[in-house]
Amino acid sequence: MKCFEAKSMFSPYLDGAVTGAEMQALSRHLEACGDCRREYVSLRQTQQLLTKVGRRKAPDDLSLKLRLAISREVAQTRRSYFHDFRVRVENAIQGFMVPATAGLLAAVERDLGMGAGHGDDGPG
Repeated sequence: MKCFEAKSMFSPYLDGAVTGAEMQALSRHLEACGDCRREYVSLRQTQQLLTKVGRRKAPDDLSLKLRLAISREVAQTRRSYFHDFRVRVENAIQGFMVPATAGLLAAVERDLGMGAGHGDDGPG
């Protein structure tokens, strides 16, 4: 067994998730390879220390805080979507408003110009 193969088996070995043949092969490698043995021992000690520390209990209000945070995020996402939709509609309408306004002004000017011209044709 090569060192990289042995090192990839350290965690499964410590968790008891290796076959009997793998366990024997790793044990033989650890007996022969001082570098891997030191690294394995260090990993095993770390695991033992973590086991002694135990798990911390989550705060009693953690569940409530998470639900509130998720609700706020969902509300913000919805608001953002509708806001973006409104902006798109406004932009589309404004795109039509400029030519429509120009056309209306031209029509009013034309009509006012014709009306003024009829009164100035001279005497009757």
